[in-house]
Amino acid sequence: MAFTISPNCQQNVIAQAVAPGITVQLEEYLLEPSDGLEVYNYSSEHTLSLALPDSCRPPCWTRFEGDRQYLRQRDLQYDPPEVGRHTYASKPPPASRWTSCYFDPLIFEERTGLTGEWENDRLQACHTIDGPMMLEAMRQLSRELTAPGFASTIAIESLANLMMVEIARHFQSRAAIEPPSTGRLSQRNVKRIEEYLRDNSGRGLTIQHLANPCGLNADHLRRTFRCTTGQSLGSYVEQVKISKAKAMLAERNMTIKQIAYQLGFAAPSGFCVAFRRATGETPKTYQLRSYQQ
Repeated sequence: MAFTISPNCQQNVIAQAVAPGITVQLEEYLLEPSDGLEVYNYSSEHTLSLALPDSCRPPCWTRFEGDRQYLRQRDLQYDPPEVGRHTYASKPPPASRWTSCYFDPLIFEERTGLTGEWENDRLQACHTIDGPMMLEAMRQLSRELTAPGFASTIAIESLANLMMVEIARHFQSRAAIEPPSTGRLSQRNVKRIEEYLRDNSGRGLTIQHLANPCGLNADHLRRTFRCTTGQSLGSYVEQVKISKAKAMLAERNMTIKQIAYQLGFAAPSGFCVAFRRATGETPKTYQLRSYQQ
């Protein structure tokens, strides 16, 4: 994941878990001693973060890039991709711990419908996303991360889907819900999307990236792609990734870890889960079988 943070703040990843469409991390932030400190962070992915109860945090104030007014930072915060956040504390703690969820942009945008520009109204709604169901889901994710139980990957994926639903409801309650589109894409635009995915299927792929070659906005593409092809954009992109993975595995020029990262997976475990779900076998088994043929 692409993540930038101020040099006056050091981030340590204590634990990490990966499931299809989400990476969950237990993070510790170490801050320089100061009477007043402002930290800047920026991510290429939709990010949901929960301050852990063992963090001794004084009042902090936060604003998004372009805003002038600081608001009181809550325990749960949501950051849209490619929008910087400034956080200020007059007496910063030496350390704080957070559980952070990084959502795959394409899967997130398709399931929530949150595409396009992040205008002021949307950004203001990001500060008030801490509903009781969302908080409980994040606490459960924290427990799953620190003490994983049976079928932990399935549990994390289920909680991620629940959080995406809750995030979508949060923003939809503050704006009119768009009616479903009955339009269709031209075959030329479908072909353009196919060509784009052949060359670009790495991490950070968004619906807007697919819409740009067609001269469309992300909302229109999301609504019309299923009407045209009979499948969702997320399913189609995963299908393309699995096809590329099969070709790479058969060539045997790259390790499974290298293939996973080149195709945009946050970790090899996430790639293995997606590959097995799509094909019924692990990447290693497929590679050995293709070598024997």
